[in-house]
Amino acid sequence: MSSKVRRIESDEVANIQDLLAEDYLASLVFKELIQNAEDAGAKQLHFGWIADWPSTGHPLLNQPVLIALNDGNFSKKDEK
Repeated sequence: MSSKVRRIESDEVANIQDLLAEDYLASLVFKELIQNAEDAGAKQLHFGWIADWPSTGHPLLNQPVLIALNDGNFSKKDEK
């Protein structure tokens, strides 16, 4: 897996916007990730897309993966 960081191109942003406009469940996922970051007091939120996740044997990870990272606090209470 490459550790390179790549900015999302404008056509990819448009594809995400189209997906969110067409797919209510997908839009809820993004809204929840954004709300989680806000609830944690995050100052930054980053989304990443990994197209070639290494084989893990887990069926949900045998396809491209969207990741969300924020710099908010995450406590033991949040873990539960």
